Amino acid sequence: MRKPWFLILVILILIGAGWLLWINFKKDSGSGPVKKEVIDRIVLKEGSSVISLEHRGEWYLNEEKANLQRVTELLYLSSLIITDNPVSGSPEKGIMKKLESGISAAFYSGQKCIRAFRICRHKNRQYIRFEDQDRAYPIEIEGYPEIDLYQLCRTNRNAWLSEYVLDYLPHEIREVSIRYPEAGIQNFRLLIDQRAGFELYNYRDQRITQEAGVDLMDDYLYGFSGIGYLQRDAIAEPEGRIPDFELLLRTSLEDTVTLRGYSIFRSSDGAPDPNYFEGFSSIHGHVLLSLSNFDPILVS
Repeated sequence: MRKPWFLILVILILIGAGWLLWINFKKDSGSGPVKKEVIDRIVLKEGSSVISLEHRGEWYLNEEKANLQRVTELLYLSSLIITDNPVSGSPEKGIMKKLESGISAAFYSGQKCIRAFRICRHKNRQYIRFEDQDRAYPIEIEGYPEIDLYQLCRTNRNAWLSEYVLDYLPHEIREVSIRYPEAGIQNFRLLIDQRAGFELYNYRDQRITQEAGVDLMDDYLYGFSGIGYLQRDAIAEPEGRIPDFELLLRTSLEDTVTLRGYSIFRSSDGAPDPNYFEGFSSIHGHVLLSLSNFDPILVS
């Protein structure tokens, strides 16, 4: 007599498990992680301003090439969103209203929306509402609490077009000089002559016998092509602060570009962030960059 009840219990458990799986699948369709390899379209909306980015072999904004660095960072950082407990009480209404006028972001694979959310800033915090949910959450970017995802999602067209802080091929470069104010013994100057080859000088401006071959030096110089910025704004350079490095790059057209880089310190442990730094460019002003080709050639 117990077997029918046992079978009914098993059936109810299976139905319940299936229901939970369906609910989680439905939830993940809107608020799941953004997987860079499957995304081929991103749509950002801020008021009447719309940015539609499409991957057609390369990322494009309409018919113009998009800023690959910025697109890559958006995909990566969006996958690292950490939500805190949902907003409740008296602040909830105001934040939900602000989210409605905030920025919407949607990530697509073909015609399927992989993830969609609204994001805003309120009193120095970032808040998000996933499109399949009706609650607002304060957020941080895992490992990068200083990164402002809201600013990254802004729909300034110029910021999404392909713009580079440095974009020079080896044959266009005549000089690379990098100073390290707190490690002066690592300073170096590299002169490039397309016929005579390379001349490397140390911090005393003494020529160094360079054993590295032409191919290796070409690889180094290729590192100064396609360096795009993540964010750009009108922040003034800090007075009295010593930069981590000072770059001077002179081109074959006698153009001179300078860039001073400063560490960004993590709020979690006060250590320098190994992936990002802020720079002050003679062309672009204040920029946020991924770490790139600014390590010393000469190591003490």
